[in-house]
Amino acid sequence: MVELPGVCLVIYPFLRLFSDRPAKTLLLFREESGGTLSERQKTEGRTVLLTDFLVRKPFLVFTLYTGICLLSLTALSWHHSKDIRESTALKAAEAYSQSVSAMRSFYSRHVVPRAKNACATVSHDYKNSETTIPFPATLTIDLANELREKGSAFTFNFYSAEPFPWRGRRVLDKFEHDALATLNGKTQERVVRF
Repeated sequence: MVELPGVCLVIYPFLRLFSDRPAKTLLLFREESGGTLSERQKTEGRTVLLTDFLVRKPFLVFTLYTGICLLSLTALSWHHSKDIRESTALKAAEAYSQSVSAMRSFYSRHVVPRAKNACATVSHDYKNSETTIPFPATLTIDLANELREKGSAFTFNFYSAEPFPWRGRRVLDKFEHDALATLNGKTQERVVRF
């Protein structure tokens, strides 16, 4: 309860634009005996003041409402487009990864045996010999390097926790460590970083 120091008069004519109610006058007063406003009277007073503001300033109210709606729509649109971009990137990376794996599998099953039957050797050092073809892993690494050098939109890395001795020690970043740990855990979980 809030005590009023004197007589408070709030007049609000309900316009017939919104209802058929007649004009009302709310008269709040403090009785001589030290009366106070009830919660109902305070609520009615706040409602009357708010409604009065809304009727007297419709353009301001409309502008605020429109601004809030536009900001909300912008935020939702940005969030939705971000989700679409991430989903599209994941699907593309998955398809690309499957293509590289299929290429390695095909090369291992069809090209390497035929090359061996034709007396060719398989080695990591294939560039120095006319009768040598690369290991499937070497082919994949060299393909990734070639794509990177050509500025391809899609590139990939092919790495292992235990690389071949001739590859030297490669320093793995946190993402690569996390990805290898997940793969070594034999789970189907994907490791993703944007």
